[in-house]
Amino acid sequence: MLNFHWSLRTEHRDGVLLDTVKSLESKGYTSALCQFQVHSGDPFIVAAHAASHTSTLKYMVALRPYALTPAYCKMQC
Repeated sequence: MLNFHWSLRTEHRDGVLLDTVKSLESKGYTSALCQFQVHSGDPFIVAAHAASHTSTLKYMVALRPYALTPAYCKMQC
């Protein structure tokens, strides 16, 4: 069985983001990657918001090691 994953763009407007994750879930995707970008929303918030509107899609948060301290990441989990 193949698992399909998608890389989300965190600068999506709310309606576009929700449409995207609902579409991914209905098409059988396993997970979505939320990336940290300097000029975009917090990927933890984006993933949490999207997860509240889906039931089977999993979310991964990709962090850049120079952008966040380990202490900040620990507070988010």
